[in-house]
Formats: sequence, structure tokens, C-alpha cells
Amino acid sequence: MDRPDGGDLNALAFYLQSLVITTDHPLTVDQARVLFSNTTSKFFRDDMTKMGYIDLWTGVSRDIADEDTGYSHGKNLWLIRWDADFVNSDNFPADGVAYMKGLMLPFEQALIDAGVPLCGFVNYADTELPQDEVASRLYGENYDRLKRIKAEVDPGGLFTNNPQAIPAPGRRDVIKDLERAD
Repeated sequence: MDRPDGGDLNALAFYLQSLVITTDHPLTVDQARVLFSNTTSKFFRDDMTKMGYIDLWTGVSRDIADEDTGYSHGKNLWLIRWDADFVNSDNFPADGVAYMKGLMLPFEQALIDAGVPLCGFVNYADTELPQDEVASRLYGENYDRLKRIKAEVDPGGLFTNNPQAIPAPGRRDVIKDLERAD
């Protein structure tokens, strides 16, 4: 469906990435340097505006186990968010996603090299990740349990509204249709 002025209603307006650092893998000084030196210090665009933050988590969310919720939120310490908005009101730059991912990849690689699993935050999910990586980052070991719950509560896939949604059993066709629509 198009807007009255002919524009695409599904046009990308921004791109967002997030990672969660847990108490069992605290952020090291070297990892923090890699993050800052490859994001804010290397962002050189005038067609996008950058935004990012690091949020220190405290309280009970830090003390729960992953299996206590649907998401792998146990032991959360830092929420790291890195995103960009377009400057031009007509469209997001065609290379914007690749550019932003490229800035974050050295930090992700530094975490992987240190044996830190990549965890995301569901409210700031990277829309460009494939479904299997979303499952790993957001749900971790809970994913199979959530698929069983989905099968019981939503067997017809009514709440399967995007390619990253937990699929209903036998409804991969819904996900494939959504992926083709994008």
C-alpha cells in the first residue's frame, strides 16, 4: 500500500542495533574502546544522524535467570544501542544499514573473540538479522520452549506479523510470505 503522495508506507526511516552485556561477561576497557572507536568516532555521514547510548541496568532484572522469562534477559548489566535516522524526509540512504552494521561489527567481533555470546534486546531488535540469529540473540535457550508455547497458544499463526516472529508450527509459509513482501 502506498501513501497518498505515492511514497511507500513501509519505507525505512531509521536503523537500530542493540546488544546486551551481562554480569558474567562484563564489558572490558578494550571492548569499550573498540565500541567507541568504531561507532561514534568513525561516523562520518551528513545524510543520517547518529544516536547511541549505553544504559547501566540495576535491580531485579540483573538477578533473574534466563529461564525465568521468555527473553534471555538474565544477568543483564549494560544495554548498548546504536542507531541512525535519515536526514532526508524522502528515504533512508540505500547503504545506510550496511554502513551502520559495518561500524558495529568490530565490536561484535571483539565480543565473539572473548567468548561473549551476542545478546540483543527485544525492544531494540535489529530488523535486518535473519530469524535464526534473532532467536539466538533475543531468546537464547528459551527459543524451543517459546516455539512450544506458540504452538499451543497460537497454532494458526495469527500473531506471526513479521519475518522475525516466532513461527507457528507448520506456518513457515507465513514467514516466507512476509520475507517476500519486504
